[in-house]
Amino acid sequence: MNKTTLSLACFLYIFAATASYAGVNLYSFGYDAAGNRIRRTHASGKIIAPHQDSLTKTIVDVKHDIKVAPNPTTGIASLSISNLSKDESGFVTVVDLNGTAVYTLKSISAANTLDLSTLSNGVFILRVEINGASTSWKIVKQK
Repeated sequence: MNKTTLSLACFLYIFAATASYAGVNLYSFGYDAAGNRIRRTHASGKIIAPHQDSLTKTIVDVKHDIKVAPNPTTGIASLSISNLSKDESGFVTVVDLNGTAVYTLKSISAANTLDLSTLSNGVFILRVEINGASTSWKIVKQK
């Protein structure tokens, strides 16, 4: 084989190997009526690298279905966690874009109310931690 044929064969092999994974959707997302993403789950039950941006890099055991609504919120948001047993513990932290904690809920249950009415309008990161595993959402507070 000449060099061009070998290069083409390598390219086709790599393309075929990566293309076979392109149609596989490992993540599924849930949306509320306004089109806000409120849930993400992985087909295997674990999120290894969820929504990646400069503020959110977490590893989550997705045994729980966690929903936050409404988003954007005018002050009161509900946080529901399915499959949360009584012996599991966790907490919620809301941080501003500077990384300062502006709201904390030290104990969580299956149904939680977050009173964010004292926060100024803006974008915040809502972090839920259950038994050492965590996940984060961008949440918007507006009038």
